[in-house]
Amino acid sequence: MYIFCQSPKTKVQMFNVTQRGNEIYQQHLSLKGRGFPLWIPEPNNRLPLAYRRRGINIGDVGIITPSGGFSYLFNICVPRGDPLNPRSLPEDFSPIYPPLDPVDIREFAEFKAGSYLASASIENSQRQLNSPELVFETSASEGAVLTMPKGAVALDFENVPLFREYVAANVAKWYKFVNGVRGREAKNGEVRVVIGCDKTTSWGMAAISNVTQQKACQLKFKTLEEPRDKMSGAAYTWEYSGMAEVRVGPDVKEIYALRNGDADPFDANPPSEEEFFNQCLFIRTLNATLSDRAWKELNDSLGSPSVLDSYPSSRTTFLQTPTRPQGSAFNTTSNALQMSPDTPSYGKQRSPHPLHRIHSDQDEKVVTFSTTPNAVARHPSHGLNTLLLKKFPNVSMVITLDADWCSGIEEDEEDFPDPQQLLGRLMSSHDIKTEDGVLFLEPKIQEIEVYESSSETEQTGNIESSLTTDRVGPSVPPLPSPPGAIQKKPFTQLQKTKTSCTNCRIMKFKCLPNAVQGEKRCQQCADRDLECKPTIPPRSTGFGISPKQARADLAPPEPENAPSKERRRGAALQNFGASAELSMGLTLDRT
Repeated sequence: MYIFCQSPKTKVQMFNVTQRGNEIYQQHLSLKGRGFPLWIPEPNNRLPLAYRRRGINIGDVGIITPSGGFSYLFNICVPRGDPLNPRSLPEDFSPIYPPLDPVDIREFAEFKAGSYLASASIENSQRQLNSPELVFETSASEGAVLTMPKGAVALDFENVPLFREYVAANVAKWYKFVNGVRGREAKNGEVRVVIGCDKTTSWGMAAISNVTQQKACQLKFKTLEEPRDKMSGAAYTWEYSGMAEVRVGPDVKEIYALRNGDADPFDANPPSEEEFFNQCLFIRTLNATLSDRAWKELNDSLGSPSVLDSYPSSRTTFLQTPTRPQGSAFNTTSNALQMSPDTPSYGKQRSPHPLHRIHSDQDEKVVTFSTTPNAVARHPSHGLNTLLLKKFPNVSMVITLDADWCSGIEEDEEDFPDPQQLLGRLMSSHDIKTEDGVLFLEPKIQEIEVYESSSETEQTGNIESSLTTDRVGPSVPPLPSPPGAIQKKPFTQLQKTKTSCTNCRIMKFKCLPNAVQGEKRCQQCADRDLECKPTIPPRSTGFGISPKQARADLAPPEPENAPSKERRRGAALQNFGASAELSMGLTLDRT
């Protein structure tokens, strides 16, 4: 939006200010679906040595700072008096019970040495074998790169309901402690509990802000040729052209301090060469947001002004960034400049109407236009929790996981979805659950469909008997026939029974099962209206008759004057002898 003044003495000034490096970095690396990326991975140097050596871990309660770090408050998995916990703790603090089971923590080395994460618009143009050197190029307006020369380890707590129940019972006390005792002025939804993280020993980060897009930006991440000390290990640096903000870590002084136990950081003989996995690249948190009513009661109990929503209203309209008018001059800088927290931003939807200021002088008016993205980086859970509270106003609290909004990010997505779009995606893949006034999301369980399927023999084209099977997922429709193909009706072939019945065995027929459902007789016996009896060998026991007895039963009755069996046999022998003598006589005559 632009303002034009009719006065001829009016001067129009326009300028463009880029975002800070941590904001660009967080917006682009959040699309990787690994949680919230930290621009400052190292722990606070003012914390106890035990915590600095360990770094961020599961159970930590803290606040993500505007500069992209993690402000540690306490840990819910260790008791009072533990070196990891400060002396001052929330009212009636007690660690989570039952204690954490190591089986519930998943740990994998998900990133090998030399791994990196980069925006979709950034390409790795060169990679030397057996070398940590990486070269990146891009001509996009923004981008971010994270390098892990020694890999990274992922930690995740899997017993999420245990943490969710504990947070729902204690989060109000935490805000009283944080805003009352500690005086942090934390806003609703800013206090988080870590349930997962990615940690490493060394890293490199870069945030690119190439506003003009006229020249490609190149970055090279490499090892320093001469480390400051052999005991400090390899040190890394960035070489780049264009507008970029880069960081590497950890600092050599921090490594010395951790090894020496806060001794002289320049001691030439450190006690060990230990490396500490205390550099946290991503954190995955459990995010609790109180309802407006509960937040107001909490502020009233502290005697502080009631601020229902510390952030701007979610009804803020996001407009497109105005195009640059011809002849206008934009002043750009590579460093981070002052951001205005008046309007929230999500992904690249961070440019509402430009801020305008009118300065009155006696002789002239100066109208200043700014296309600055006037918002600091926001955690994606804030917009999601706010919308859920508006859709379900009767709940007292909404608790979501970073895994929830990460699952709503589509593959190769370049812009972070706005809260409304993100919630629409999650509603199709998650169920809304409420317990004791606490609302949370739960992934839908994939249903198991049971249906009948028949297997088709390709060589004969016959279809066997149908079998009922359990299959996971929706049924797959048959492939359509090619155009012009002759449609053949499938026919059913009756399968031969395992043992033929008596009648079929005698008549040398194939004993086929009856096609009529409920008919116990075979098809051959049913067609001839015969009694169907199973065949059992003579030596076997049980129901049935032998084949010999069956033939006797089926043979027609002999007449009363029929000769006996012995007479028939004698007559047959006589006939056989006569035929034999006749054949011999014919043979002698020929000789």
